[in-house]
Amino acid sequence: MSMKKIQAFTLLIISLPLSITCCGQNESPTNNDPVEKTYTVTWINDNGDVLEIDENMKKGELPTYDSGIPTKEDDETYTYTFNGWTPEIKEVEDEDQIYTATYTSKEIPPESGIEEYELPVFSIWTKDNTPITSKEVYVNATMHITNAQEYNEKGLTLGIRGRGNYSWSGTEKKSYRIKFDNKYQPLGQGNGPCKSWTLLAVHCDKSLLRNDAAFYFGRHLSNLGFISSSSFVELMLNGEYQGVYELCDQMQVNKYRVAVDDSGEDEDIGYLVELDKNASEDVVTLTSGLTFEIKSDYMNESQVEFITDYLNQCETAIKGGDQTTIESLIDIDSAVDAYLVEELFKNLDVGWGSFYYTKPKGGKLSFGPVWDFDLSAGNADSDYNESSFRSYKYTYVGNKKYSKYMQQHTWYLSLRKQEWFNNLIKERWFEIVDIASDTVTHINEMKESYINSFNRNFERWNIFNQKINREPTSVMNIKTFVGQVDYLTNWLSNRIDWLTKFYNGEVNDIK
Repeated sequence: MSMKKIQAFTLLIISLPLSITCCGQNESPTNNDPVEKTYTVTWINDNGDVLEIDENMKKGELPTYDSGIPTKEDDETYTYTFNGWTPEIKEVEDEDQIYTATYTSKEIPPESGIEEYELPVFSIWTKDNTPITSKEVYVNATMHITNAQEYNEKGLTLGIRGRGNYSWSGTEKKSYRIKFDNKYQPLGQGNGPCKSWTLLAVHCDKSLLRNDAAFYFGRHLSNLGFISSSSFVELMLNGEYQGVYELCDQMQVNKYRVAVDDSGEDEDIGYLVELDKNASEDVVTLTSGLTFEIKSDYMNESQVEFITDYLNQCETAIKGGDQTTIESLIDIDSAVDAYLVEELFKNLDVGWGSFYYTKPKGGKLSFGPVWDFDLSAGNADSDYNESSFRSYKYTYVGNKKYSKYMQQHTWYLSLRKQEWFNNLIKERWFEIVDIASDTVTHINEMKESYINSFNRNFERWNIFNQKINREPTSVMNIKTFVGQVDYLTNWLSNRIDWLTKFYNGEVNDIK
């Protein structure tokens, strides 16, 4: 073979792999093909810390942050919530990009300034110190909870508005409804986290403890279902001390409260209704003229007609007096337990308002939850100035002696005419009389545990010797918190003794 042919053959062998590679599917670019440029996107926190780096981003791609929501630690003045990125995220252009996390800040209100006494302190600051002037419109606010050990919190966001009837319009110390932005369980109270809670001023009750005592008694009975939780706090509003308030559940349908199912378009859903002679919204009026307010949700008029008809059936049955018919419509055990709570405390407003009933889907009407006892236990005179009313003696609920009073409960007036119902009351009383006595013990324990806080309330509101609502003169003349509580416990102890003698047939009732 000639030298030229050998050189040519050698050149062919050397160049063959290159030719094969260039002709394959993964061809390498020639020196004339452009190399696509890539870029780096960096994500940083507002303090400069690098949160994420995305390399090899091509022009036109939209970068995404994949490392979870950025956070910024709260300081002594503000809480921080992630609000987005700056600059605004856009497609990659001809340069590396840096995005910085941004945050909204909410000022943490200053501490309450109250020394650590016995009660938790709720310090609420409305936005721009806006006054609370409405029962319908919430004012945005922030709240601290202090003096509450493991339940201390800072920077809770909520709305606050007024609540109540006379307690809103007729007293200087106002009651409030608060609604947290997120479900919350303040002080670990109640059955679970909810948005809405009440702060009751209990200004008409100078012992501050009648509501709490009635709830305590009702919670220890077995036939009333849901009864509100109750605890006491000291309230600071926009830096000003407002006194002691009773923190309670909002009366509403909720799986942690009145747990009836009010969803759907069927007629026989769950209902929560309130006997209320001042009802103005979602009003149900019975044939007799008795008015109720529907407190649960409903979706159509057929549901309103259904509960109206059911309540009319209950009223007709009660007036008829036949036990079998009544028990086919009403949970009679709940009627008995609710009666005894109202009777023990001799609650003025038992037939006027704040008397609730529930009806579960497909079930019977139940009496309760019980609510509103500030005008009870000797703390109220009637319009007729009946000394027998403020006395610990005699029955009140359903007693025809008091049937002329607008506060009287007409259903109990009818039930009390039936011997079978009175026998149920007597039997039940002797089953629960020890709980009534425990309630008196509970009141004394509350007085002794929180006496400094309760006294401070009356330094803020010097209302001894003042008639706030319907207090008898004898109660107005008691000029100390301790004296007011002693009056309450003595009254209840005497009441328990009298009811026991009455149900034993040892004393007579008033007629």
